[in-house]
Order: sequence, then structure tokens, then C-alpha cells
Amino acid sequence: MSTETIIIRPEDLRELREIAAEEGVRVQSLVDEALSNFLSKKYRERFPEFAKLIDGTIERNRKLYEMLAKEDVSFRRSGPENPSSAHH
Repeated sequence: MSTETIIIRPEDLRELREIAAEEGVRVQSLVDEALSNFLSKKYRERFPEFAKLIDGTIERNRKLYEMLAKEDVSFRRSGPENPSSAHH
């Protein structure tokens, strides 16, 4: 991992520290998330057609993703020795 030194205004750093404390995370986690969101937005601006395709895929499969997020899903092969619930 490479490093880069950045300068953060004192008032912004205070606010970041307050938010981090409230959420129980490190300031680095907040900065990482903010940077990731910024880069994602810039990527979407540079490649709008691709972003549109991704959004459509996510929307079409939203219920599946929600179900997967709720369940403890384990992927396994089904067969006579390991039948899935669909075979019952």
C-alpha cells in the first residue's frame, strides 16, 4: 500500500473525529468511504452508459440481493447426498 500525505483543515478534522466517534469507526474509515464515493461518482460521470447498465442490473435483481442480504446463504451442490430444499 502506498501512502500520500494530505492536509485537512482543522475544522474538517474535528468534524471527522466527531462523526467517527459517534459511529464507532476510525477517521481513516470515513476518509476511505468518502474517497470511494467520490471516485465512484467520477467513474459514473466518465462512463455514463456503463453506469446505466449497472444500475439497470441492480434494479432488476434488487429482490434477489435483498433476500441474499437477509439470509445466511451457503452455496452447495445439490444431489442425492446433499439435496437442496427445492428437491423436497
